[in-house]
Amino acid sequence: FETRTNGATHMANDDNLVFDAIAHLKIIDVSCPQQMLALMKWIMEGNRGLVYARLMRTGSPVIYGPDYRFEFGKGHVIRESAGDAAIVISSGRGVHEAVAAAGLCAKRGLGVSIVDMPSIDDTLLLQLYDSGKLLVLAEQNNGYIWQNLLKVLYRAGKAVDPARIVAINTLDRGGRAQFIHSGTYEELVAAFGLSGESITRRILEVI
Repeated sequence: FETRTNGATHMANDDNLVFDAIAHLKIIDVSCPQQMLALMKWIMEGNRGLVYARLMRTGSPVIYGPDYRFEFGKGHVIRESAGDAAIVISSGRGVHEAVAAAGLCAKRGLGVSIVDMPSIDDTLLLQLYDSGKLLVLAEQNNGYIWQNLLKVLYRAGKAVDPARIVAINTLDRGGRAQFIHSGTYEELVAAFGLSGESITRRILEVI
């Protein structure tokens, strides 16, 4: 979405799910410059095997402090609201839109927590589902976290309640991958319901 010249590409939409079929590949979607520095340090420690890091192409605000340490397979609750009605889970640039949505929801008196999941955290996904709260998976790709959530729930023998999971991603209405037209970042996130304003509207509709 953020090439800002040619719009979305297959790299942005398909890569995580395509590469997820490669054995032992560690897939990481970076949401913050500080997280990128921590990831580089983690890789340089050695013996990390195959790593695929998905990086933002334009500048972004910093989410984490200088003491942040990257750990593969660990997600982070970066905003927790007391009595939250929904939890938005995202990664990469999508985390910043999720934070914007939480701010807009707060102005309407609605608590929303935010989870950054740079790599799949099975334990956290189960905890979030067991919370009984609405889970909104807002992803600027074809639903990598969403599909891994379904796998985690299946392996754990959990009954999936579709009413408690809202998946917002770049698949078409039939759940199929698609080629995406060119546009600016702002135009594309609005078109796919992935802007902070769009995520807010979706939460209000479901709640």
